[in-house]
Amino acid sequence: DNSTINSYLNHTVDSYFVVPTDTAVYFQSETLALRIAGESGSGAIGDFKSWVERGVVINKSGTLSIDRSRTSPADSGTTTGWSPINSVSGTNFLQTVKGATNMTIEWVSTIRVTQIKSKYAL
Repeated sequence: DNSTINSYLNHTVDSYFVVPTDTAVYFQSETLALRIAGESGSGAIGDFKSWVERGVVINKSGTLSIDRSRTSPADSGTTTGWSPINSVSGTNFLQTVKGATNMTIEWVSTIRVTQIKSKYAL
């Protein structure tokens, strides 16, 4: 419905990746979206798009920030407006997704993380 919603870890409601204080996390997110239904007159069932997003999330004394870049290596059909975004909220690292009006889209992501937990205040 063209709205942005949070994705959850393993389909568990309100489950996100918590970044501990004084920790830096490198992430690589690979996401695939596939249109499976919907009444939109543009595009068709089977339209798809993929994204790769990489970056670093850092928790400096309880404050999270993120630096990232994203590419879209493959797509087919009408995918205008579709978008996954990795972001931070409070102490959580999370992904949101946004589809398009009158389209049913399935999303799947694999997010790998590499973490450094410092014994020093950042």
